[in-house]
Parts: sequence; C-alpha cells; structure tokens
Amino acid sequence: MELQIPIYFFYLVYYLLFVILLFETKVINSTLMLYFCIFSVTPLMLNGFLFESNYMPDQHGYTSLVYDIRSFSYIGTGDPQVDFAAFIMSIFPLPFVSDVIGVSYINKFIFTIGVAWLYKKRYISGASLWFVILYPDVILYSSLALKDVLVMFFMLFGFIFLIRNNKVKSFMWLLPLYVIKFQNFLISMIFYVSYFIHLKLKKTNSIFGFYVLALAVVIITSYYFIDDINNARDGMLLLDGIAHSDIVQLSTGYKLVVDGVKGAFYFLLMPFIWDANGSFQIIQSVTNIFVTLFLIAYSIKYYKLDRKKTLFWLAFLLFSMALYGVVVSNPGTGSRYRFPFIWVYVIILNIDILLNGKQPNTKR
Repeated sequence: MELQIPIYFFYLVYYLLFVILLFETKVINSTLMLYFCIFSVTPLMLNGFLFESNYMPDQHGYTSLVYDIRSFSYIGTGDPQVDFAAFIMSIFPLPFVSDVIGVSYINKFIFTIGVAWLYKKRYISGASLWFVILYPDVILYSSLALKDVLVMFFMLFGFIFLIRNNKVKSFMWLLPLYVIKFQNFLISMIFYVSYFIHLKLKKTNSIFGFYVLALAVVIITSYYFIDDINNARDGMLLLDGIAHSDIVQLSTGYKLVVDGVKGAFYFLLMPFIWDANGSFQIIQSVTNIFVTLFLIAYSIKYYKLDRKKTLFWLAFLLFSMALYGVVVSNPGTGSRYRFPFIWVYVIILNIDILLNGKQPNTKR
C-alpha cells in the first residue's frame, strides 16, 4: 500500500490542477470548482476504504484491459462490450494508470469534462445543474473503474445532437452503445426514430393517440421478442439466486405491459425500505424516494412549459424503467442500470426546452 501512495497522490494533484485550469480559463465558476475539489477524493474514499474493490469485480477486468492496451500486450477478452469500453478509457491522457484507482480517475476526468462542457454551453443551470452534480448514484459511479459513465455520455450527446437536428452526429454518438450496452442502444434508437414523428404532432389528442398506438404495437408485436426478454430476465434472476421454478414467464403482450408498469415503479424505487438489507441499502432507499419526488416536481414544472417535449422525454424515462424493471431484481444492479437514464432525462429535457426558447429561470 505504501508504494501506491505516491501514485494516488499524483492522480489527485493531476485532477486538481485540471480543475483549476478549467476555472482559470472561465469554463467553470467558483462553485463548480469548489464542488470538483471537494469530490476529487471520491475514487480514493470508495475503493479500499468504504468497500473493497472486489465488491464490484468488473472494475478489475476493465483495469487489467486498460493496462494491457497501454502496455501493448492486449489480447482481448472475447467480450466486445468490455474490450471496447476499456479501449476508450485507455486513450485518455492520464499517465501511470495501472490500478483500479487510476481507471476510476479516468472516469472522474470524463465526468468533469462533460459537466464543464454542459455548463459552458449553458445547457444546465438551477435545479438541473444541482441535480447533475449531486445525484448520489452519479457521484458513486463516476468514481469507479466501470463503463457506466461512458454509457451515460454516449446517450446524452446522442440526444443533444438529435434535438439540434443533426441526425448523423446523433447516430454516431449513439452507435458505440451498440457494442458496449446494446439494450441502451435499442432504447435510444427507438426514441431516435420516435422523436421526429413526435415533433410533427400538434394537438394534445394526437400526442396521446401516438402513445396509445405505440402501446398497442408493443402488445401486438410482443410475440416476436418476448422470448428474448424472458431469457434476459431468467439470466438476471438466476444470478440473484432465485430458483428457476420460482420464475414466472411473461407469456403475453398484455402481461408484458402490466409487468412493465409495475416494473417501472419498482425499478425507480428499488430497494424499498422494507426490503433493504443493511444500512447502505436503507440510505439508498431513502435517497431514491427523494430522487423520485424531485423527478415528479421537475416534470410538472417542465410540463407547464412544453407538454409535448416533456411527455416525450418522460416516455423515454418510463419506458427505460419498465424494460429494465421486468428483468432486473438486484438493487445494486438496478442502481447501476438506472442512473444513466435519470441523469440524461433531467439534462436533455432542460436542453430541449431551452433550445425551444421556453427555459425557466436560469440564474447561475
């Protein structure tokens, strides 16, 4: 451990100097600089302090790959999701990366650059800014050696270019998700296509009719993909220790929709406080309640400004929660899969309405 201390100190100082550079070049303000400085130690405070890095074993896989790629000894894992994400991390200009903490700082840099860019472009302010930087799951996963920060930003920038009507750049940003997180790519592409249809709808009745039709299409066509959902669901539940005989299959489109509605509610709030196992999950449960209340208030506020845009992005969030809700039962896995959609929803709704000239008070 003593041999690692100089490297950890280097990571920290390197990051702090970068934050100071952002401030001195007026990319961020003093409040954001203070925030980034305070949370600069989270990669050090999490792995090996609050919990062992083996608690999330995927971190070691990504770290080993990043090290192998940088040392030109890469042979691959056979899993393109892992290999491609590790390759992206490996090209980030942070020297001397050889352990989990180093790769965690790479994610910290990516998160910081992304937030600084959003702030500089005036895409986040007020409630959206505070949520973006204080959302507990984002603080956690942006400080670990995992791919989820990459997934989050590929989705976000894909949608930013979508609402700016740059279809090619939007698709190019979403395309890496095909490799590193296919289910997120599928969800994103559904709403990539739907966005242009949705824009052409003028009347409220037409908008609600669009969603009723979409629901009907899901039910009618479910025969073609329900087995794939069942297989994914079985795999997740078996990993969580649930006996195969206890798993109830989704047999019809109607049951898929009903379970999806229940699953969206469950996935958004899991773990419920009465199901919480230990103090960490109790804190997580209480946090999820406050996050959900924030999302409700936030959505109502923006619905009053632009019904059509708010309904579209709310449909994106709820559809994502529903799809994951029918296949995921583990609270830890749920937290990791859930936070990119919530984070992207808050930001992209703000940007879409901002570009439409209906942004509420944007004092910074």
